[in-house]
Amino acid sequence: TDRNKGIPPLSLRPANPLGIEIDKGRFPQKDLEALFPGMSADFTSENFSAAWYLIENHSTTSFDQLKMAVMNLKKQANKKNEGSLAYVKGGLSTFFEAQDALSAIHQ
Repeated sequence: TDRNKGIPPLSLRPANPLGIEIDKGRFPQKDLEALFPGMSADFTSENFSAAWYLIENHSTTSFDQLKMAVMNLKKQANKKNEGSLAYVKGGLSTFFEAQDALSAIHQ
């Protein structure tokens, strides 16, 4: 939409995608790089490693908190899908009106 025009798409992504407290700094960066060569803990990267991200940011997080994080991610995905679907549905009437108008012009 126009309201987000000029804002890079990556800046619209949440800084904390799991929605649970982040606990950084337990493992040295060079050890993680050696453990995951060519990978990244940056979830916007093509070489994203979920294991690296979890070790780096959630090494002390309980299993129950991680299950809550999964529910947070599912909610975010559902909201995004619902928003996209509503956007498409809202535009369908405009599309059909434009198509009818073009058909009338050609006749």
